Amino acid sequence: VTLDYGADADALLWHSITRPNYEGIHIMDARDELFDVCTLVSYLECPGLQDLTTSVDFTEVALAGKELGGWEVKVYGPIFLLELGFDRTGLQLEGDNFHSLGHLLERAGGPSSAALQAWYRKPENDPWASFKIMVQHRGSRGSAFSFGPLGEEWPLDGAPRLFRAPSPCWRRDLTKPPLASLVTTATHRWLGDGAWAVYSADAASARDPLSAARASALATTAPPAESKEVTDALIDQFLAVL
Repeated sequence: VTLDYGADADALLWHSITRPNYEGIHIMDARDELFDVCTLVSYLECPGLQDLTTSVDFTEVALAGKELGGWEVKVYGPIFLLELGFDRTGLQLEGDNFHSLGHLLERAGGPSSAALQAWYRKPENDPWASFKIMVQHRGSRGSAFSFGPLGEEWPLDGAPRLFRAPSPCWRRDLTKPPLASLVTTATHRWLGDGAWAVYSADAASARDPLSAARASALATTAPPAESKEVTDALIDQFLAVL
């Protein structure tokens, strides 16, 4: 089980495209009384008193685990999906039915607190502020483990997916930085029904997201490489947004 800041390789690549001057390292300054002797001298001057952190590439971790130890990814996604999948609230949200609700959200009384915003939102300036969780597995015991309802987990594909969302049914791809999500959504609209072939060759004739999702789920081959047409469309929509 791995929990840390980070994202998949494609999301991090999008982040480098949308923020080309970001070095990939986040630095927390030393406390005020040590600012002059630590931070102003060097970020490496006072080990242990300044936090230097960067985003984990979960795609790389997943591929390394499979190559070196035969570990298969069973779960990957933001930590709030773990809460939604397994935590049950005592609040009656609709009649007599009990619905999943993150316990932190419930205890805080709503989504408006600063702490919850810092943990769960994805602001453009720091899109990977929330923790991700990845569960890897090998052997027969526990092989049926899942992450709550089907379809909640996010994919970790070795093949690039700058355009594809986890599912054709996703109207907005939350696995990507906000600006990248906006660009890919606009590209989906521009490509129209031609977008479904990017998910699977079997979905090329689909005319709506549900049929494309069904065809992709039944496909026996890996998704095709994203074509130059798709890449050119992404660039055009990116420039239009800028």
